Amino acid sequence: MIDDVHWASRHRCPACRMHLTLCLCAHVPKLATRTRVVLILHQLEVNKTSNTGTLAMACLPNGETVMHGGRVPLVRDWSQLSQPVLLFPHPDARPLTDWQGSEQPVTLIVPDATWPQAIKARRRIPGLVDVPCAVLPPEDATRNFLRASSKPGQVSTLVAIARALEVLEADGASLRHQIEHLGAMMVDRTLWSSGRMHADQVTGGIPAAALVYDGESQGVKRGPRG
Repeated sequence: MIDDVHWASRHRCPACRMHLTLCLCAHVPKLATRTRVVLILHQLEVNKTSNTGTLAMACLPNGETVMHGGRVPLVRDWSQLSQPVLLFPHPDARPLTDWQGSEQPVTLIVPDATWPQAIKARRRIPGLVDVPCAVLPPEDATRNFLRASSKPGQVSTLVAIARALEVLEADGASLRHQIEHLGAMMVDRTLWSSGRMHADQVTGGIPAAALVYDGESQGVKRGPRG
């Protein structure tokens, strides 16, 4: 449990945003994909420790993250991308499986924002409204990734990217497993650090440094005994 919010912010990894004793960077796989993922990251998501989109993108050297929501508008010629597809549940959206096995590589555009922000982004970012929308195949509920969903079927950005790659890539099942495993490590370590999960339930275990309780000098308290 973090004792001092300001202290904690100075002791977070700048890449994965986890507390330094819980850093995930050594566990991030580098996954080669034919699909290029472009993450449209809303400016209000940048510093949120609950954000999962940036963690997913750390796994994808072929991907790109662009910012949206600041004073400088996002300007991009989406038509120049290889077969751009917006992962967005518009009423006219087609199943993502329509692009499965496509001869031309897909550029998957993924908004990373709250639902109202994502709706505005599609309207306000020039040219994005002309990009065809796609939706993921229906699936049973997945585990919650730190934020409660307001609508049935909503998943974290990390899970959405993992599921999309499962559809679009030849080795999609393996890619999905690796990305979701990293996401599970993030969630479990976060829950453990706030005392909401036993150490023996944490995916991948807890680093030895985080298991040592040393009060405010470390800033992380031991989770419930497991």
